[in-house]
Amino acid sequence: LYKDNNGRTIHTCSISNSYCQAECSCVSNRFGGDCSLGYYQYLALANFRESLCLSFLKSLSIEDTNEDTLRSRALMASSILMDSKQMTLNALMNCSLALVASVSNHATLACSSPSTANLIVQAFSAVLAIGSSIPDDLYTSVMASIRLLTSTCAFQQAVGEAATYFISSNLRSALSTVTSSSLTTQSFESAQSPLQLAIASNDKTVMKVKNGANTTASARIFGVSLLEVTASHDSKRNTTSANPKIEFLSPPEKGNNIKRRQLAIKEVISLSITIPNVNPPVVYNVLPRSITVRCAYIQPHAYFAHANCSFSGYSNITLKCPANAKGTYSVTCPGHVITPKCVMTNNEG
Repeated sequence: LYKDNNGRTIHTCSISNSYCQAECSCVSNRFGGDCSLGYYQYLALANFRESLCLSFLKSLSIEDTNEDTLRSRALMASSILMDSKQMTLNALMNCSLALVASVSNHATLACSSPSTANLIVQAFSAVLAIGSSIPDDLYTSVMASIRLLTSTCAFQQAVGEAATYFISSNLRSALSTVTSSSLTTQSFESAQSPLQLAIASNDKTVMKVKNGANTTASARIFGVSLLEVTASHDSKRNTTSANPKIEFLSPPEKGNNIKRRQLAIKEVISLSITIPNVNPPVVYNVLPRSITVRCAYIQPHAYFAHANCSFSGYSNITLKCPANAKGTYSVTCPGHVITPKCVMTNNEG
């Protein structure tokens, strides 16, 4: 099967499209990402991964943390979570919470080198691959840790230095550090995979600051984070774009805990954002239609007949036939329209 970034089945998935993926659909009694496992093999591996994740989480309280241990934790989590179809909910929770705790308590250390931060991004990407099956509270914690990681890493580079990109299967981040005087003079683009760069793909978000943000204060420094999660957590929303999350960040004040980073811009600013449609927009317009329903029987009491309105996306409509009469009646099946809608949220939490 081919799945888009909303987790919905599609007909094709080009190798140049980074927003879809192929999945194996297993027949009965076959399990795992490649359907190679029988039931008892799957059960043994799932239980083994669950015990590994529990041990992983417990080890945090007794293990000294340095860059090497952070790298080791990220590699361990990526390895355990590599096949989401061999995961129990307890395993997912414990491995994810171990990653969240590692970043929450050691964000600066996690950003001590791009390679370490990238390993952690890959591990979080493995968590996000679970998609809409991730519990809401866990998803909130994971996204908060990802935002903390990216906001911390944004200030590990010099002002004006080339943007830092982190790229994984389900998570992409572009980080820039700029002064307010240059904020309106440059574009900020989302991260692209090596293949997208090679084929000069236009599937990228481009943001420009048009005005505002006290841009005359040239000494003011901002971190700009453009984050995309390509695996959707909301199974009820069918999105056509990659849903970028944009933040303007202030460098941490001396002596303050880095976890208490605040958004840099409180005043109103104007942005121009171009977001690609990675999935075709769905436009569906069905007009109301009248159909004929026959009450075919003479009954001493009223009874019900059904109008088939399935062509318009609705289930059957019930018609009450009168007692002691039969005949035909005109019933109107309702119409409906589906059109794309641009949705934007402003959340400082």
